[in-house]
Amino acid sequence: MKTKCYVFLLFIFLGFSCKDKNPVADCGCESPVIKVLENVKASYIGSNTVLLRLRNTGDVVNEELYQLCSKTDSLTITPDIKNPNYTVSGKVKNSCFSGPTFTVQAQLFEITEIKKTL
Repeated sequence: MKTKCYVFLLFIFLGFSCKDKNPVADCGCESPVIKVLENVKASYIGSNTVLLRLRNTGDVVNEELYQLCSKTDSLTITPDIKNPNYTVSGKVKNSCFSGPTFTVQAQLFEITEIKKTL
């Protein structure tokens, strides 16, 4: 009887010890890529946030806010956000939504390439 208990406890212990020590984040800048954006017009609005102009089917422009994953001091605030002065490419990541708020929740964006256009 004791042997069966020890074997049982051994299997339970092995089951818990085999868990992944470094699980993949399901949200935040370490999360998997949701989509890749290439050569998108952007305005830097400060506070590590960009406003991207995305073209949908039918050539309709949609503006979306993105929080940059990496802090950058090299960007200057776009004087007129209606006239974007950057072209960016990068990876969209999953935001960590913590419930209803009264502020806009920006998506997360990891820049892979950026060019100043004006």
